[in-house]
Amino acid sequence: MTAVLAVPALISYSFSVVPYDASWESIDYVLIGMSLVFMVGFKFSEIWLIQHIEATQFCVLEHTKYFMASIGQWFLQNMAHATIYAALGKILFVTSSFRYWNYVMENNVEFYKETK
Repeated sequence: MTAVLAVPALISYSFSVVPYDASWESIDYVLIGMSLVFMVGFKFSEIWLIQHIEATQFCVLEHTKYFMASIGQWFLQNMAHATIYAALGKILFVTSSFRYWNYVMENNVEFYKETK
């Protein structure tokens, strides 16, 4: 996938000119400065989930984390890039989450792995 996407990216890069004095918004500095904190939290939560829960719950909670991150991105960017597709995706995720948790409650699904 990287190789496929690299070709149009290189073509686009070769035809674009970005001035060196392009203005940065304050949010850009905040996001770059906080990227270390974001990545540490992201990796810690991923490793913790892998060690403590079953594979099915891992998938659900991992996607829940991505869902919350996408909502955070909307707020950080003042919802400038919110589209109907993104909104429908969020509605679909919330709906499927309710269905999953309903299944969990009805079938008494175990969440935690036994760790030694």
